[in-house]
Amino acid sequence: MIRTLYGFNDKFEPPKKPITPLEEYLGTLLFNYGELDESLKRFKIISVLIQQYPRLKSWDRVGLNKTVYLRYHYETFLNETYIYRERMCLFLNVLKKRCRKISLSDEAHYVEDVLQGFLKSLEDVTNIRGRHVHVRRYSNSKMEQLMGLEMVLEFSEDLEKLRDKEYRDLRTKLGNEVEKFGADLENLQNLTLSKVLKVALSDLKDKYK
Repeated sequence: MIRTLYGFNDKFEPPKKPITPLEEYLGTLLFNYGELDESLKRFKIISVLIQQYPRLKSWDRVGLNKTVYLRYHYETFLNETYIYRERMCLFLNVLKKRCRKISLSDEAHYVEDVLQGFLKSLEDVTNIRGRHVHVRRYSNSKMEQLMGLEMVLEFSEDLEKLRDKEYRDLRTKLGNEVEKFGADLENLQNLTLSKVLKVALSDLKDKYK
C-alpha cells in the first residue's frame, strides 16, 4: 500500500511469489466486490453534483449552461447504472464459471438464477440507457423545455426567470431520483450478494482448501 501511494510500483516490479489457488480465488472475489462498491459510491456523488451549478467563466466559451450541466450528469447516472450492472454480472459469472469448473453444477444453476433476478430488477433503467446510447440521447419534456428556454433567454428577463425556476425544480427532482436509486441499488446489492454468500464463502472456498 505504501509503495503504491508513493508511486514506487511504477518504478519497481514487486517481488513475485507463487500464490495458492485459495488466495487467487479470494483475491479475485475481493477485487470484483471492490469494483461493485466503487460504482455504488458514484451514485451518491452524482446526486450531489446534479444539484449544483458551480459556473466558471470558461464554461460559456463551450456552451456549458445550466441545462447542459444538468443533462450531462443525468447521462452520467445512466452510464454508471450500466457499469454497475456489468460489474455485478462479472461478479456472479465468475462464481458461476468456477462452480462449473469444479463440478458444482447445482450451485452454478442457482447463481445463474440469482443473476437473472438481478438483471430483471434493473431492466427499466438499463433499457433507458440502451436507448440513450444506441438510439437517441436521453431527454424528457422538462429537459426539452429547458433547452428551448436556453435558446431565447436574451429576449426576455421573464424567460430567464422561468428557466431558472424550471431548472431548480428539475435538478431537485433528478437529484432526489438518483439518490433514491443509489439507495435502492445498495439494498438490491445486499440482497443479491446475500443469496450467493454460501456458494462464495463456503461451497467454493472449501474446494480450494
